[in-house]
Amino acid sequence: MEHELKNEVELFRNYNESQERFINVLLKHVDQNACDIRRLSESCSQVEDLDIEVKACQERVNHTMDMIEELKAKRSMDILDKLREENKE
Repeated sequence: MEHELKNEVELFRNYNESQERFINVLLKHVDQNACDIRRLSESCSQVEDLDIEVKACQERVNHTMDMIEELKAKRSMDILDKLREENKE
C-alpha cells in the first residue's frame, strides 16, 4: 500500500508540475497579447494622427485650388479689360 501511495503522490507531483508549466505558458501568451494590444493601440493613435494631418493638408490644398481659380478669373478679367481698352483706341 505504501508503494501505491508513493506512486499516487508522484503522479500528483507530475500533474502539478505539468499544470504549472501550462499556466506559465498561458501567462506568457497573456503578456504577449498585452504587448500586442499596446502596440496596436499606439498604431491606431498614429493612424488617427495621420488622418487628422491628411484632412488638414486636404483643406490647404482645397484653399490653394480656390485661390488659383480666383487668380485665373481675375487674370481673365484683366485680359478682357485690356482688350476692351485696345479696341476703344
